[in-house]
Amino acid sequence: MLLAGLIGRLLCPDFWPHWAAGLLLLAGLGLLVLRSCRPLAFVLLGLGWGQQAVQQHQQGLQGSEERSLVEAEIVSIPQISGHGASFTARLIFPREPQRAVQLAHVSWSSPQAWSVHAGERWQLLMRLRPPRASFNPGAVDMERNYLRDHIQSLAAVIKSPLDQRLAAAPASWLRLRERLARQISAAVPDPASGALLAALAVGETGEVTREQWRVFNATGITHLVAISGMHVTLFAMLAMAVVRRLWQIAARYGCGWPRERCAAVAGIALASGYSLLAGFSVPTQRTLIMLSAWLLWRECARSARASSSLAVAVFMVVLWDPFAVLAAGFWLSFIAVAAIIGIAGGHLLPLSTVRTAVTVQMAVFVALLPVTVAIFGSVSLAGLLVNVAAIPLFTYALVPAALGSTAVLLCLPAAWSAPLVQLLLRLGAAVADTVAPWLSRAADSPQALWLLAPPLWWYPLAALAVLLLLLPWAWPLRSLGLLSLWPLLSADPRPPPGQLVLTVLDVGQATAVLLQTRQHALLYGTGDTFGSAGGSVERAVLPYARLQGVRRLDRVILPRLDRDSGEGVGALQAAMTVGPLFAAAPRSGPLPPEAEDCSQADAPAREWVWDGWRFQWRSEGAASCVLHVAGPGGSVLLAEGYSGSLLPLLPPDGQQLDTVLLPRKGNGIGLAVSDLQAQAVTRGVASLGRSAASGPVWQAWRQQALASGLKVFDTTRDGAIRLQFAPDQRVQWQLARAGSSGVWHAMAPPPGVR
Repeated sequence: MLLAGLIGRLLCPDFWPHWAAGLLLLAGLGLLVLRSCRPLAFVLLGLGWGQQAVQQHQQGLQGSEERSLVEAEIVSIPQISGHGASFTARLIFPREPQRAVQLAHVSWSSPQAWSVHAGERWQLLMRLRPPRASFNPGAVDMERNYLRDHIQSLAAVIKSPLDQRLAAAPASWLRLRERLARQISAAVPDPASGALLAALAVGETGEVTREQWRVFNATGITHLVAISGMHVTLFAMLAMAVVRRLWQIAARYGCGWPRERCAAVAGIALASGYSLLAGFSVPTQRTLIMLSAWLLWRECARSARASSSLAVAVFMVVLWDPFAVLAAGFWLSFIAVAAIIGIAGGHLLPLSTVRTAVTVQMAVFVALLPVTVAIFGSVSLAGLLVNVAAIPLFTYALVPAALGSTAVLLCLPAAWSAPLVQLLLRLGAAVADTVAPWLSRAADSPQALWLLAPPLWWYPLAALAVLLLLLPWAWPLRSLGLLSLWPLLSADPRPPPGQLVLTVLDVGQATAVLLQTRQHALLYGTGDTFGSAGGSVERAVLPYARLQGVRRLDRVILPRLDRDSGEGVGALQAAMTVGPLFAAAPRSGPLPPEAEDCSQADAPAREWVWDGWRFQWRSEGAASCVLHVAGPGGSVLLAEGYSGSLLPLLPPDGQQLDTVLLPRKGNGIGLAVSDLQAQAVTRGVASLGRSAASGPVWQAWRQQALASGLKVFDTTRDGAIRLQFAPDQRVQWQLARAGSSGVWHAMAPPPGVR
């Protein structure tokens, strides 16, 4: 009930008055004395606690874009890259003493950023903006992650003579974690293996590459990479075993404490220190609290039920951080443990070791299926088999090597520790290097990752099915839960026959449009901009394409060809089958041999028909890839990169043009409103960046277009925009942000709105 109230407040996008938190908390505490009203009391307490957390977060929330000279205390381990560094910092405004302290995600593109360390204080000139991010179906919801991490602004350092270090980093757990991570990474020749061992040792995952995360996600072993409850439990068991041995020596000299009490105190103390060293993530918090509760009840000679310690852990975690419920690790950790407790309590006879491992793995997979689909939109089918081998491998090889090297670095002088650390890390790296190709092959298998987008009504059905499958009933009854998979198996995300679906993805100051008919798919632009290096494809295009069941792109069109969009094409080719590539001829130099010029394409490539829809180039004499798509449901013009009159681009048969992807020109639009109005265009879609969308040029153009009756969509304001053209001339549109919920989406207004 407490979780229900807390989640209910976070899912509600409305802002409540400040007195609501106190009123809800007082009402909840008052109803606790009445046994019959306790469920309602806990719901009210959850609502009040969530409202209190939202109010505190709002106090320092950045409301608009500005420049400011701040004092920044680095509170995370900086992630160093070729362009500079990124880190989390606590911002203090010395020129505005009354202003609340902010927690910001900072980007610093300068060689000077390579020298920053955790815990340092800097004076920096920054450009601050609200924590607003792109919003695309199937992609990671970064705005939710910002709230989960308590990020109140996004900051970019501006090069200035005022940028200077104010104070060195003091001794702290964070500084120690950074030093250990750097030492472990430096001791391993392969950067990928070094990043994995550093993640296992101190929970620092900043150096883990995107390719590694892809493999871990596809094979379902992400929970083994970051510090998990298994690591903390293993560390506590080893510590308690060592203390029991030492107690035998201490008992000879008159130690009065019982052996198990000494072991319990030492185990909790050392596990607490290790949890802090590992970043104190939600799984480590859960394990530490459950372990402490169980040992405490044992010392008090009370029967300790695992479900009671789990409930205490849930309460303590949300009391410490209400936003923890937004973390995937919260749900994965607690639901997995609850499933294990249920399976352990459901068997009267002990099982064999292999059968127990398989039973537990299947129970955890079934229990996590609905929440995994809800959070990630996918399920790792390969994880069923991979985890059976990966869990023992990590537990008995990689984790001991990482923990052993950490213990040696902490306990021995540098001169003595270096050879032993090198030996342990080289052994761990050898295991990681051996396993990496096997994991990559498993991740690349066609059925490794099952991408899903079920309707909302499926989740209650799936929760009921999970209960049926986990209850200790006869299999004929439990197998009824498998019927919940039927909506997933029968779902077909492709457009119905005769329809065209056009989706303009939210990629900022770039273009990425996916056009789908029943049997074909075309990508217009990769969404990459300067410095993105194909990142837009991996963050936005591929997740959405997989969500829509696209396994092959029949054509890829690049209205702008540069190095970044070329890397985006490479990311596409690595993930799926890609057909012919077309691009606009650059101003200097020829096109690469694998690309064909849009304006110089041969006759078969200039016009083609897919599922009743005719695609035709309209770029004669223009150095751009203007594509016209027409069918029984409407007519669409994709005119990115074009600047001029609309008349030369109109189809020769005089068919009405009803939808236009508006070309950008500087911070505005390359087509006049009067030109669109004269051709009876009814819808215009703009893919703009944050700065252009908040500028006066676009705001004036938009107001003029709305006054003329033109329906205007903007990815910066609306998120990804999906238009579905039916043969009966009906056009349905879906705006990603219009269907979203959550207070995190309401906290950052779109550009141009104050």
